[in-house]
Amino acid sequence: KQQEPFEPKLPEEYADLSLDADEEPAGDDEAQRPRLAPGIKVLLYVCCVLAVAVLLAVAVWRCADDVLSLTKEDAEVTVSIPDGATISQIAKELRDSGLVRSETLFKLYCWATHAERTIEPGTYSLNSRYDYHALVSNMVEASPDRSPALRRCAQAAGQLFLSLLESGMTVGLSWGRVLRQFCDTLPQQKHTFNVNVVQTIGCLGTGNPHLDGLELTLALAKKLNGTFYNVYAPVYVDSALVQSYLLREPSVELAIRQAGQADIILTGIGSLTDNEGSLCRAGYFTPEERRSLVEAGAAAVIQGRLLDRNGRELAIPGRYVVGASLEELHQVPWRIGINAGQDRAVETLASVRSGCVNLLVVDEPLALEVLKLNNSIGR
Repeated sequence: KQQEPFEPKLPEEYADLSLDADEEPAGDDEAQRPRLAPGIKVLLYVCCVLAVAVLLAVAVWRCADDVLSLTKEDAEVTVSIPDGATISQIAKELRDSGLVRSETLFKLYCWATHAERTIEPGTYSLNSRYDYHALVSNMVEASPDRSPALRRCAQAAGQLFLSLLESGMTVGLSWGRVLRQFCDTLPQQKHTFNVNVVQTIGCLGTGNPHLDGLELTLALAKKLNGTFYNVYAPVYVDSALVQSYLLREPSVELAIRQAGQADIILTGIGSLTDNEGSLCRAGYFTPEERRSLVEAGAAAVIQGRLLDRNGRELAIPGRYVVGASLEELHQVPWRIGINAGQDRAVETLASVRSGCVNLLVVDEPLALEVLKLNNSIGR
C-alpha cells in the first residue's frame, strides 16, 4: 500500500497565531515614545559640566582660602597645645579657635611638610590672618611669657624697617624665631622694587627649616618683590682650610659681598644659656660645650659669633664661621637687633657694645634692664 506524503500540522491550540486586538508591537510603543531634540541634549550636557566645574572651583577656592588665609579677618587668638598632643588634637584646637576651617586639610598639610616634628607644646598667641605655614612656624615654644613679647617686637621692627626701606636697597638677615615672625607679620609690599635680600651667614642645616636663613631670605624677598642671595654652606666648619675654600666659592662669595654692602641688616640676639636658641636646637653645641663657653665669658650669640659682656668677639674652638665678618657688617648703615624679655639684658647689651646693632627693638622691661645694667657695669 502506498504511503501518503507527510504533511506537518500544528496542534490546534497553536493554530491561531494572530495578535489580539489590544496587543501592539513593542516597536510601535518605542516609536511613539517622545524623544529630546539633539540640541537640548547638548545643552543639558553643557549645564551638567558647568555645574560640576563650579562646584569644584568653589571647593578649590575654599581650600586655598583656608591654607593661604586669603579672606580671613584679623584677630588675635590664644591657643594651648598640651604636652603629647597629636596632630589631630592640634588641628581640632585650631579649628575650634577659628584659625583653620578644615581639620583634614590642616592634617594633610602637616603630613606633607612634616610639621608634626616642629610643633611643640605651649601657649601661643596667633593671628587668624596667619596661613598654615605661619601657624606652624609660630607654634615653636620660646617661653610662655616671652613669645607674645617677641612677636610684638617683630611687628614693631617691621614698621621701623619699612620706614627706612627704599627701592633698590640691599637687606641682610640671618636666621631665628624672631626673624621668622618678622617675615610672617610684614605686610606684602606693592611699591618697592629691585630690593635685594641676602643671607649674611651660612645655614643651620638641621632643626626647624622654617627658621633657617634659606627660607627666611626667600620669604622676605617675596614680601618685598625682590631678588635673593643665599649662602649655600653650613654656618660652621671644623677647618680653616675648608672655611677659606667655601668663602672663595663664587655663589657664597657673591652673597657675602652683597651682605657687606647692605643698607639694612636684621638680626636676632641669642644666648648659649637658651635651650630653645637656633644654634642649640640645631645641635651645634653640646650641653658641656655650652657650659664651657659660658664659663669662658660667652654672653651673646649674634650672626653665629660669640661675644663677651663687653661686646668683644670670642673664638670658638674647632669652629670657623662661613659668613660676613663682624667688621664687614659694621659698615652697614642700619643694623637692627630684635629681642624681648627682661632676662635677656646681658646679651642685648653685649650686641650693642659690639657695634653689631645700632637700632634696638625691644620690649619695655628689657629696655629698662639694659639701661640699668649699662649704668652698673660702665664701659
